[in-house]
Amino acid sequence: MKLGSILLDGRETVIVDAGRGRAATLRDLCSAAALPAPPATIQALIEAGNTEWDMARRAAEYLPRIPGNIASATTLDWLPVQPRASKILGVAFNNRALMRTAHKDPGVPNFFLKPPSSLLGHGKAIEVRSYYGATIPECELAAVIGKRCKDVAPSEALVHVFG
Repeated sequence: MKLGSILLDGRETVIVDAGRGRAATLRDLCSAAALPAPPATIQALIEAGNTEWDMARRAAEYLPRIPGNIASATTLDWLPVQPRASKILGVAFNNRALMRTAHKDPGVPNFFLKPPSSLLGHGKAIEVRSYYGATIPECELAAVIGKRCKDVAPSEALVHVFG
């Protein structure tokens, strides 16, 4: 099951995709499950905390029971996993073989920032223009942090981010 955002009638809409072409809005699923209306966006869902996440999980169980779906999940206009990211931190040359061939190995990872506009939704084409110069097509998302926190131990990270 995949929880994400799509652009539907010009608005960000939270959707549940259970695979095999079955998808429905979280709002429709909550209605079918006789649950309260969910937050309208992924960011609002993240900020709402565990109670809303539990409700979303219960609502998603109704996906096989609803008669149709809003569209084929493969044709939806998916938004980035976090449409309004405040910052994106990347790690360059974390591939040891690539580090040996592309640069002198600095011995430590190279970090860089990317603008939030660089995020794409599922299935969207990555645009690489000729004037970009040499590019290394490598995309790896490690984490999405939904809440502000500071000095959090790794063992407590999920509690602080999602709770």
